[in-house]
Amino acid sequence: MLKFGCSRNTHLARVVFSLMFLTFLCLPQQSLFAQEGTQKWAFDTGGSIQSSPAIGDEGIIYVGSTDDHLYAIQPDGTQKWRFDTGGNVTQPPAIADDGTIYVGTNDGKVVALNPDGSVKWAFDSGLDAQMTGVMAIAADGTIYAPIGGSSNAMIFAIHPDGSRFWTFDPPTTTFGISIGTDGVVLFGDAGGVLYALNSTGARQWDLDVGPGIASAPSLAEDGTIYVTSGSNTNNVTAVNPDGTLKWQVTVGRATRSLSTAVDGDIYLPVAAGATSGALVALNPANGTENWRFETAARVQTAPAVGFDGTIYFGTDTEELFALRPNGTQRWAFEVGGDIQSSPTIAPDGTVYFGSNDSNFYALRSSSSGLAASSWPKLQRDVRNTGRFGSDVTRRRWFAPHVFWLDDENKAIATIRHTGGSAGGATGSTASFRIDVLNRDGSVNFSVNDSVEPGETKDIVLTAPDSSIHVGAAMLDASVTDGIFLAPFLTWQLDVKGMPAPLQIGAFFSDPTDAALVHHFPAEASDRNGLGIAVQNIGDNEIQCSLEFFNADGTMQAEEILDLDPLGSVVDFFNSSLPDGFKGSATFSCDAPVVVVAVNQDFSNGNFPTDRITIKGQK
Repeated sequence: MLKFGCSRNTHLARVVFSLMFLTFLCLPQQSLFAQEGTQKWAFDTGGSIQSSPAIGDEGIIYVGSTDDHLYAIQPDGTQKWRFDTGGNVTQPPAIADDGTIYVGTNDGKVVALNPDGSVKWAFDSGLDAQMTGVMAIAADGTIYAPIGGSSNAMIFAIHPDGSRFWTFDPPTTTFGISIGTDGVVLFGDAGGVLYALNSTGARQWDLDVGPGIASAPSLAEDGTIYVTSGSNTNNVTAVNPDGTLKWQVTVGRATRSLSTAVDGDIYLPVAAGATSGALVALNPANGTENWRFETAARVQTAPAVGFDGTIYFGTDTEELFALRPNGTQRWAFEVGGDIQSSPTIAPDGTVYFGSNDSNFYALRSSSSGLAASSWPKLQRDVRNTGRFGSDVTRRRWFAPHVFWLDDENKAIATIRHTGGSAGGATGSTASFRIDVLNRDGSVNFSVNDSVEPGETKDIVLTAPDSSIHVGAAMLDASVTDGIFLAPFLTWQLDVKGMPAPLQIGAFFSDPTDAALVHHFPAEASDRNGLGIAVQNIGDNEIQCSLEFFNADGTMQAEEILDLDPLGSVVDFFNSSLPDGFKGSATFSCDAPVVVVAVNQDFSNGNFPTDRITIKGQK
């Protein structure tokens, strides 16, 4: 938590932000954002919640309960509607790009619901059996659903209109489906065989990885497929996109799908014993263990990785844990029952999950949405599509600008599309939403728009009332054809008489130590430098340090710089690193400063000093 001292006539202001290092401010005592790890609200469904939530348009959350209902819950925690499924809902719903919500029932049906809760269609598999794992939605809208047990297991491909496309008959139960590169349908069965089918249901390849596959595959940025086995073998297996074995390691009985971090690290929930568990971080290159966080009970949720690198997961100790990327605990939140509902993270940073105490929880966090990684949560995205490179990929690339609106109650946000690539293609339209937040973190008003490659737009933010508004502006950007692979937007917030502070999308702020933390990718030979431009606008000298740490936590290098008071000249940190360096960099100062620019490869020397420009980086 960053603390800012103000004049004698004002109180100490506390401001907590994800993805930012804040300039010197003087605000009243009320905080802009409430403390992370605290409850926003809880919604009682009347039955245990094992289903993982999906988030649709307008922030509506959809989650199933063992009270035989699928719930649609507003972002404020009130019920929008509920749908009677006729039986327990333990598998997560999934949401198509057109907003259709799909839910499986325990009598062999897949039901499609409109956003208002009305039934669009119901597909009857003809099996009097439940859905046994997570479903997936292809880019063309095809729904893939695993239904049936060991004696009647089937994979159903369903057209968006509810008609049957094709079926595949595996020899035994399957527990979840994912969609890989080129639309390949991926799933494993309890016998230990990983299958790859093309979009018409023809088998491309299969690979025996060992018995007990009990979760859907996850994917790395390069298309590597990860699958976990929990019976006898206790293996994690990495498979190349062509179906050949990449590596296999034994880590403990995996309980759910794994997730990936921005730097490619793998986070895996395991059962260390009958009554204990752990979250394990693995090196994606060879599966070696980076760290292990042990818990007093089993971990039965897939972790969700936030944009600031925080990892969230639940346990049978009735706690939701938040860990730093190095495996140390940030905080834990206690509930009244086991947590088997894998969490998700909304773009505003709210962490959603359910518990066996019948409550669905919303917690505050520092994470401004999911990590910009290949597979940050169960079924990859907030809609639970289970699709690699989802067509609707939303990223909150930038943390809040803090500002006062000017005398006319206005501010101007300048958005420019730099033409960066998305999903391997350039020239994609970028949609965005700017949320103007109140000091308590609630949304005051929003502006929705889009920008074309090379286009610049000035968006006038006008508060709906006549009062001078003190708050923050959050930019939530989306692109229509996949994962962002390069910087693609810059934005600037202009407010009369107020120097806007800068936040960098690729840098993470940890309120515990008030530092920017950057995680280097596994292959960094072409990005072996880091530059940070900062300015001291305070009355006293400030000392800042830039520390580089290897993956094992040992220090690689350190630079220290003293900043003169009220500096008119921007000071630079420039540090060279060994080729292929993989680790992290931490930048901190003993007082607030303005961070003017950050560049991972400082050799191009492009630090803007005449204005505040934010460049989102993956």
